[in-house]
Amino acid sequence: MAVAVLATPIIAQDCSAGLSDVTVCTPFVVTGPGGKAPNPSPECCNALKGVNHDCLCSTLSIISKLPSSCNLPPLSCGA
Repeated sequence: MAVAVLATPIIAQDCSAGLSDVTVCTPFVVTGPGGKAPNPSPECCNALKGVNHDCLCSTLSIISKLPSSCNLPPLSCGA
């Protein structure tokens, strides 16, 4: 039981560190006025490889809940 309690902060720290490494992907994620994103850089792809799958999925799930948590209408995004 103590191991599970101690492991949780370590996982959270690893998740934060992995996600901070993905900031090199910003040019791919944040598009300019033309709306066309450039291809991700090799650095972006390597950083993404280093992020734990569960961490990435959890983060995307949390992000999708932001509008309702901020009392904003839900997002409706195109493909």
